[in-house]
Amino acid sequence: MVYGRPPPALITYNPATARTATVDTLLQERDSFIADVRERLLQAQEHAKRHYDAHHRPLAFNVGDSVSGSGFAY
Repeated sequence: MVYGRPPPALITYNPATARTATVDTLLQERDSFIADVRERLLQAQEHAKRHYDAHHRPLAFNVGDSVSGSGFAY
């Protein structure tokens, strides 16, 4: 996302695979962080959708219709 290419694959965490308590803790914190980021991204998407839906009005145009500008100069 940040660098314009897919992120590296994350190794799936299995509590029985960590060789030390420190690694186990780091992997648990990583998974918790990733879950939190995913939840916040979903919340941001839902917020954006609610805002869009509240202000959106469907428009239909036919060939030859006169359309006034939206205030932007092109």
